Amino acid sequence: MTDSTTSEPYPYGLLWGIKSSFVTYIARMPDGQGSLSDGATTHESDKLECFFPLDRETAQAEQTWSFRGDVRFSGHANMLFVRIAHPRLEARGDRTVLTIAPVYPDETARIELATVRLERGPRYPDVDVWHGTEVLLTEAGADIFNNVYAPGEPLEQFTMHVPTGDQPAQ
Repeated sequence: MTDSTTSEPYPYGLLWGIKSSFVTYIARMPDGQGSLSDGATTHESDKLECFFPLDRETAQAEQTWSFRGDVRFSGHANMLFVRIAHPRLEARGDRTVLTIAPVYPDETARIELATVRLERGPRYPDVDVWHGTEVLLTEAGADIFNNVYAPGEPLEQFTMHVPTGDQPAQ
């Protein structure tokens, strides 16, 4: 992947490896490409993770966390194209959904990529840490990956750092 790198301590945002087997597959392809833009960076660690900074300006409501960043993967002479952009976590009653921006500019509706179980992590004076576990691909999310993965397929777990007091529904 190309672009800048971030290291600890994390600013507010989402640290997520998306789907490690997919990223590895892209990296092994002769023409596999990955790119980061609009604030997304990689994190220096033993595994490739993308950092999406918190975007307070686009937060729509309580219990919604929006993030900046655009991550794109391509290969097979551009027959394969996957875009994960501007992720948003939306607490909806007893479940949390990870949505992404539409893949193509002429589309307007956000895409439900995965359902997520949020678990509280450590609390610091200005930061609450949440862990996204059971990050499971939805039917629309499977479409994003060209149906190579079935709905219910696990994606990578993630860590979210948000200002103290921003809390999801439990």
